[in-house]
Amino acid sequence: MGPIFDAGMGSLNFYETAAMLDAYDFTGINVLADIGGGNGSLLSAVLARYPNMKGILFDLGHVVGRAKES
Repeated sequence: MGPIFDAGMGSLNFYETAAMLDAYDFTGINVLADIGGGNGSLLSAVLARYPNMKGILFDLGHVVGRAKES
């Protein structure tokens, strides 16, 4: 069930993530924490745009377990 939920959320949030990255400038932020960040797809997108930034993903253990390390 978790992977299906992750896929659904990822498809729904794709456009919002792109718009957020275009609207907000995260320059100068060294560490960004995503609390309740699910599988980390939003945090991954931010880190891809800002490769010098470090990220902290915080969620329930079984949810974070579905995140991919990058």
